[in-house]
Amino acid sequence: MRHFRPVWSILWLLALAWLVTGPSSAAAPKALITVSGTITDPAGSPVPNVWVAVHTPLGSLGTTTNAGGFYSVTIQTDGQLQICLRPPVATRLALVNYVMDGVTASFTQDFTLTRG
Repeated sequence: MRHFRPVWSILWLLALAWLVTGPSSAAAPKALITVSGTITDPAGSPVPNVWVAVHTPLGSLGTTTNAGGFYSVTIQTDGQLQICLRPPVATRLALVNYVMDGVTASFTQDFTLTRG
């Protein structure tokens, strides 16, 4: 039974190495995408000057909506994405935090803000 000790030691070291490095050391693929859309109020009117921030693990970018409520941000992502909307205080509209996972291509995301 003594000859099995080196085998168990090697298996234990391999298991420990796997736990330390994780099950996969492959990096998530990166994609350059554009997120765009229109932001409206509950009545359907466009909301200008909304601060739109797009966050990914690879960085963050922001812009404001134009007079028609339109925004567009081009950013690199590894699939995770968060969109934060901050309407002007005078509008009394609610803040929005929108989280997505598995994003690999450009898309349009329209928002209708609620009263807050």
